[in-house]
Amino acid sequence: MISDKEEQILTSLKDEEYRKELAIEHVNSTLAMQIRNLREKNDWKQSELATRLGKNQGNISQWEDPDYGRYSLATLKEMATAFDVALLVKFIPFSELVKDMVSLSETRLSPPSFTEEQYHLQAPVPVATNVMAGAAFSLMAAAAGANTSSWTGSDKPTAIPGASTASIEPTTEKEKANVFA
Repeated sequence: MISDKEEQILTSLKDEEYRKELAIEHVNSTLAMQIRNLREKNDWKQSELATRLGKNQGNISQWEDPDYGRYSLATLKEMATAFDVALLVKFIPFSELVKDMVSLSETRLSPPSFTEEQYHLQAPVPVATNVMAGAAFSLMAAAAGANTSSWTGSDKPTAIPGASTASIEPTTEKEKANVFA
């Protein structure tokens, strides 16, 4: 169900100039807010983040300004590393942009670091996850020009650390049923 706010924004997006400005503004303001929120969540001053990135405090001040908007992908990757979070950059339809805009929260603007997530690499990986990861890896390899048709058994690369090649393909009826559950 679409909220009134979503509907209002989607209607406004029919204006091409508004659409263009909204997308740019959202990226600029969201990045600036995330940088500041993540820095503050770590109890870092701008100068401390600058030191971690090998930059100066003035750079951090610029990046935390929603009107700045000239981030390089390399710098964003460096910041993600400093904050120990992932960086996701992708093209999306405007409907997803609107959903993102109306669902912004403090939590989404300050994602937990890897350590804070308490992600356990040693935990068993569900077979369905291995199958999907293996399929995604095969698609990426094929797109890069690799001949994946000859990959079998132990030759097949695993996409998940710690996952065995034997678990990439479901073997029991229960595993096969869970692949598309």
